[in-house]
Amino acid sequence: MNELEQMLVLLLAIIAIFPLYYLGRILVSEIIVLFFKTSLTVGGFLLKKSTISLNKADHFLNLQDYDKAIHELKKAFFLTNPQDLEQINKIKQHHQNILSRIILLGEDSNCRFENISRLEHLLLERTELQNLLIKANSAFSEIRMRRSVNGKSLPKWGKQEYQEKIKLIETQLKNNKSNLESEIHKLSSYLKLSPRDRSMLQ
Repeated sequence: MNELEQMLVLLLAIIAIFPLYYLGRILVSEIIVLFFKTSLTVGGFLLKKSTISLNKADHFLNLQDYDKAIHELKKAFFLTNPQDLEQINKIKQHHQNILSRIILLGEDSNCRFENISRLEHLLLERTELQNLLIKANSAFSEIRMRRSVNGKSLPKWGKQEYQEKIKLIETQLKNNKSNLESEIHKLSSYLKLSPRDRSMLQ
């Protein structure tokens, strides 16, 4: 094979590679979109389950079956991290509905849930952290894609900075979830204890 033939083969190989490269990028993009759609669907399903528990709690409240009502209210809390800002707002409203039912239950059963303000604080903190996490992940993805289009990679120090920020928020969310689970667990105890004993739970 002479030099001209070799150059021709090389040129044909390059021409063949380009479509495969762009096809690969399209497939990767579709996989990413599918992943997020699936995550959103799962998140929506779990939130729907939590809403069903809230509706059951309303039913038991009407029957004045406070033990079953508090059991369903505890199940109604949604502590899975959402995938978008719209779902965060839905979860925030859902938790406000739960807190209002707990207050109503306390009034009807003559029980004061001493940790209601603590629960509210932790839920608000969780909303803020979830907002920060979504925005940090979005900013990280956006800057990587921008640099990739320009044929550049994100500097190691820049990548590390974003990853550390995201990891910190995830750790804070994990601690927040642990604290929330502890406070949610106390709700049944408040319903059964005397006023003096309830104060000892604080």
